[in-house]
Amino acid sequence: VLSVYIRVTPAVALARMGEAAATRPLLAGGQAAEKLDRILERREALYLQSQHTVSADSMTPEQVASSIVALASSEFAD
Repeated sequence: VLSVYIRVTPAVALARMGEAAATRPLLAGGQAAEKLDRILERREALYLQSQHTVSADSMTPEQVASSIVALASSEFAD
């Protein structure tokens, strides 16, 4: 089993969601940035238990995928 925390700041996550953020149940009702901050505060300790962390704020989806493939390849090389 390989666990990877794909870390992005709440601001980046919100920007990537764009208008779709309004359709996310946990972000409904306005103040999406503050809600994302609170969600991350509650969950990050669990996320940090992952075997690996990929900091993806400045990465494209393709770069994130390549990083995870590289981690998996080295993890399961045997």
